[in-house]
Amino acid sequence: MLGVEDLHTAYGQSLVLQGVSLTVNRGEVVALLGRNGAGKTTTLRSIMGLVRPRSGRIHFEGTDLLGKPSHAIARLGLSYVPDDRRIFPELTVEENLVLAARAAGRRGEWDLARVYGLFPVLADYRRRGGLQLSGGEQKMLATGRALIQNPRLLLMDEASEGLAPKIVQQFVEVLREISASGITTFIADQNLKFARRVADRGYIMDKGVIEHAGDIEAIWANEDVVRRYLSV
Repeated sequence: MLGVEDLHTAYGQSLVLQGVSLTVNRGEVVALLGRNGAGKTTTLRSIMGLVRPRSGRIHFEGTDLLGKPSHAIARLGLSYVPDDRRIFPELTVEENLVLAARAAGRRGEWDLARVYGLFPVLADYRRRGGLQLSGGEQKMLATGRALIQNPRLLLMDEASEGLAPKIVQQFVEVLREISASGITTFIADQNLKFARRVADRGYIMDKGVIEHAGDIEAIWANEDVVRRYLSV
């Protein structure tokens, strides 16, 4: 479904991604793992066209994404939950959701009712301003905003970072429900314990390079790889 081949991305003269290659197959949940600064966010931003890679290839369902603007990539069926959430502060919770649905222009099973069913607290706070929510609630809103676009591929950056254990558990269930609904998911996270509960496969990134890849249980069992690339 998604293929990234020999991707190189830089910010100015600083080369961040150095020949990244990976795949995400339809129906999978795939995790991109690594410490802070490993290049995970840059990988997702490169896929979404938010930064322009220097070279390589990115294709989604046979369509070349390289060079396309972000709005055109989103219209192909990709939705992105950024690590900083990017909630519109001047809009209410419901307005954030309605605007996202209108911009996407795709109908499907993910509508306001389905999002509110997944995140009941958003229904309770639908008239609140987007920034009147806690960090975990903002993550829910950002996720709901991505889902209401009815994507075929969901990209989620730092899905568990900064969340209380209770909210992390909720997001485990959320990702399982998203997967069960038929949406393919690609998450970037540094928490292997969390990724193990939701992902089928994983890639481990360090200093802009994919250093290891495999079944998530095999990664979990590889103490040397975990210690080398994921331990803090």
